[in-house]
Amino acid sequence: MARKKATRKKVTLNYIHNNSTRRASFRKRLNGLMKKAAELATMCGVKTCVVVYGEGEAEPKVFPSHDKAVVILNEYKSMPDLGRCKKTMDQEAFLTKRIAKLHDKVDKARRECQDSEIRYLL
Repeated sequence: MARKKATRKKVTLNYIHNNSTRRASFRKRLNGLMKKAAELATMCGVKTCVVVYGEGEAEPKVFPSHDKAVVILNEYKSMPDLGRCKKTMDQEAFLTKRIAKLHDKVDKARRECQDSEIRYLL
């Protein structure tokens, strides 16, 4: 008889006020992030680097190594602006684009609602 795999509850993303719990969560998730970056590099054949500044730590955690991360970041910085910034956006641009998509959805839903009301009345 096969056992059913237990699923995890969805975690709400809020600031963790308890210091020890926050540090433990940081360590676990940082290890997971580094593992995901390594998997992405291996499976897709791309260069990846992760730089994470921990709370109260003088040195950042770096993947794969400090020297390799410097090389990758220098390659990124040496790219022409067009290639580097083609899909990069700041928070404001991201939100503006998201709001525009939501406005389009609302407009489409409004038109569909009006069309169905007209069909109903006819």
